[in-house]
Amino acid sequence: MQQNIDIKPYVKQAISLGILLLIAQSGIVSYLLGVPISLGSSELIIGIILTVILHEGVHAIVLKMFGAKSIGIGFKVLKYGLPIFYVKSNAQIPRNRWIIVALAPLILSPILVVIALLLPDASLKSTLAWVSIFNTSGASGDMILILFSVCFSKNALFIDMGEYGIVEGEENPMRKKTVYRILTVMDLIAWPLIAILPIVAIILMMSFVTRSSLYLGGIPIVEFIEEKTNGYSCYSQIGAGGFVFSFTLVLAMELLVRTIIRVQRSKSLNSKLQHLKT
Repeated sequence: MQQNIDIKPYVKQAISLGILLLIAQSGIVSYLLGVPISLGSSELIIGIILTVILHEGVHAIVLKMFGAKSIGIGFKVLKYGLPIFYVKSNAQIPRNRWIIVALAPLILSPILVVIALLLPDASLKSTLAWVSIFNTSGASGDMILILFSVCFSKNALFIDMGEYGIVEGEENPMRKKTVYRILTVMDLIAWPLIAILPIVAIILMMSFVTRSSLYLGGIPIVEFIEEKTNGYSCYSQIGAGGFVFSFTLVLAMELLVRTIIRVQRSKSLNSKLQHLKT
């Protein structure tokens, strides 16, 4: 029996997972390079362009290796304004090989960090760092589709249409229930993760304008740093506690809002029942 596995109903989860991967990979790369990653516009723009070329290129190469005769490339803007590039092919690929195709671009992320470590130029370091970060973050949609792919038997055949897959094979209902539970949790934390970035930006801006640091119980939320070794420079740096603080704050707000909505719905339902009884 043929059926589709589609990313479109789970765009919010893909965005939240992408942000989580972005934060994690940024921290790892910054730590390994030993310096804050430059936010220069040229590094960001070149990084995004290189990421699209390399990420989709690896998908295409691995598809070819597994016997795809013709490969297409596409672009689409999904819900919440999420832009995606994708490669597609009509070739039928066994499940495990399809998973390899989906995960293959992630091999680039550590390789790019190693290359960046060997380069003397700071601008090139930052550009490759951003490619590594965007490449990891950009795999979130692939990871959501992989979650659904493991619901099928190893003998299932997949046709990769980029934004969705066509599957022919036996499905395991218990695995599918587990996947839906995972996606339910991801849905709960989606808005807190999405809201982290603007909140972090506001915290950084306030720290820089006021030239002050913020600590909570000895844990750094944001630090204002002044350097006077080679001339004078200053910048604000978000700590790990800043991300935890921002996420916890928005998650608490979302849980409060959801609780209020449920209470209001419950009151409304009880009121209707009382009205029907009378």
